[in-house]
Amino acid sequence: MTFAIVPIITLIPLALNKVILGNITSAMDVGFYNQAFKLMTLFVVFVTALSTVMSPRMVKQYNGAKKEDFERSMYFSFRYVALSTLPLVTGLIAVAPLFIPLFLGGDFRPSILHLQILSPSLFFSGLAGIFGLQILVTTGKNKSYSLSVLIASFISFATNIVFIRLWGGYGTALSYITFTFITCVLQAYFSRKYFSIRKMIQQILPYVLASLLAFMFEVAIMHMLTAVRVVFIIIAQIVVGGIIYFGILLLFRDPLLVKIGQILQSKISHKKQKGR
Repeated sequence: MTFAIVPIITLIPLALNKVILGNITSAMDVGFYNQAFKLMTLFVVFVTALSTVMSPRMVKQYNGAKKEDFERSMYFSFRYVALSTLPLVTGLIAVAPLFIPLFLGGDFRPSILHLQILSPSLFFSGLAGIFGLQILVTTGKNKSYSLSVLIASFISFATNIVFIRLWGGYGTALSYITFTFITCVLQAYFSRKYFSIRKMIQQILPYVLASLLAFMFEVAIMHMLTAVRVVFIIIAQIVVGGIIYFGILLLFRDPLLVKIGQILQSKISHKKQKGR
């Protein structure tokens, strides 16, 4: 029932937000918001895939009273969410001014700010997946999980009406990110006894700093390469941003990247041995 009701509760305000936006402003504003929202949701797979994979393992660890394994999986999830979503957030914000006109056309320039406002919701949704599915549902706190989504949905619905009147179509984007942020905060509060906030911040902080530094280079490239074709500027932003981001993490020997490197190295050596 929890897994059936919660998605329905989530979808109701998201659908109503667009209806309210169309009634208060215009169908054109709905189009600008909707295009940005679709682009943002293309990357949600990086967020949802983790909880889908990790939840069964964490249920087994929790029910088997393997506290250390449960905590290790949980902090791994914090690292994975930060590693995969933070560069996407900063990258979308940096690339949006060039990508939206190229991909959707010059008439959709208002969607640039929509996408920039919506981008941080990827990170908040990733954390909410850990707090909600991997901790609350795993530990049997289904009521707390449902309550957090319900409260966030009501707040999102109320703020949407206020924000639209203040900022028009951008108010709906602000309302959505408010929904993901409040959901994340409430679920973190309900699951607070299962993790250390200080340790969580320590896990996430390196990725925050690396993403911000990569973002600075991506923005600088956009302003420096004004005479180059837009598509090449976007490619340069992605390539340089990726090199800066992963270069910093490799410099400080990030545990996730080191582990991935070890797995790849073992598979390559295994294939070479089979080839012989």
